[in-house]
Amino acid sequence: MIFFSILLLHCLSSCIIKGSHGYMFEYSNSHLIDIGSDKLSVYRAMGSPTFISDIDGETWFYLNEKTESLLFFPTKVVDRKILALEFVSNKVNNIRHFSKANQAQNFSFNNNKTFVDEHKLGWIKNLFSNVGQVRPQ
Repeated sequence: MIFFSILLLHCLSSCIIKGSHGYMFEYSNSHLIDIGSDKLSVYRAMGSPTFISDIDGETWFYLNEKTESLLFFPTKVVDRKILALEFVSNKVNNIRHFSKANQAQNFSFNNNKTFVDEHKLGWIKNLFSNVGQVRPQ
């Protein structure tokens, strides 16, 4: 009985899938960025930003999420880091760090989803919708 319990525990522990998505802060030169750095030096040190916002000037965001999932359960975000670099006249004006630990006070994420009409189709219609669409060359 004990052997079966240990075997079951071992099998379940191997079903945990860990992932890291986005910018890898561990391997970056983000500590080299100071206020007054120009865009080219930021780009050379950090690479392309995850996304760029044009609201209230220009802000470059570097995002990283570490996730974990067990079997078929929903994926859970274990850690989140965001670096926001605000530019004024092509120079870094403000550097802000956000993380999952201080997310409630600094950053709120919207979990709403945009549903597409394609999702309303039945699985049979989706399966056979491509019939006749692909022609041999």
